[in-house]
Amino acid sequence: MIDKIFSRLNDWRNLPAYQLERRADIFFAVYLEKIFKEYFPEDLEDIIPEFPVRIGTIYPDPELAPEPVPERNINRSDKIDYCVFTKSGKIYLVELKTDNASISKEQLIYYYASIKKGFKEIINGIFQLCDTTHSRAKYAYLLNKLMNLGAVKKIDNKPVATNKYCFYEKPVFIKPTKKEGDPSGIEIIDFDRIIEIISKENDDVSKQFVESLKEWKNPV
Repeated sequence: MIDKIFSRLNDWRNLPAYQLERRADIFFAVYLEKIFKEYFPEDLEDIIPEFPVRIGTIYPDPELAPEPVPERNINRSDKIDYCVFTKSGKIYLVELKTDNASISKEQLIYYYASIKKGFKEIINGIFQLCDTTHSRAKYAYLLNKLMNLGAVKKIDNKPVATNKYCFYEKPVFIKPTKKEGDPSGIEIIDFDRIIEIISKENDDVSKQFVESLKEWKNPV
């Protein structure tokens, strides 16, 4: 069955509208701990995918955003692919790309704006999202994870951001290859490095993933 899963991914990634990274992200997530230990190195505490960053928090003046933000959208969020919490107290913002298209200026502005604001302000933005969201149960679950990590505590029964964590100074991009023209102010972990790390594993999933990574690093 695992052969069929990767065979489909290898085939369907060639189709015009198929977004490989949305289907393959769970495999990258499973190996993120090993990747970080060998690349940085860091011991992980947790990984939170699709981490919400309130638009009105990083762009307090919506007119100064890369694209003007309507007032009605300030309490919506953009998402970080993976927010990686480490035992050293650093948080890495990780973007997964399964194609080698150029990294957009708008995306970098968003990542740098988040890092510049600092994690406490991002958490304060999450509190505001909790007050306006229709997904209250899911945001309650997110807050509970953040409390278990020690990133949030309750004072007088009100959630408050702590000083336990701070952002790593650069966003991290996982992408097929490093290439001329990639921005200098980011960390890039390319597929060759991931292949090197995962090749040390001997289980069937790891072997299949490595073979697919060798294929995915080639453009379509």
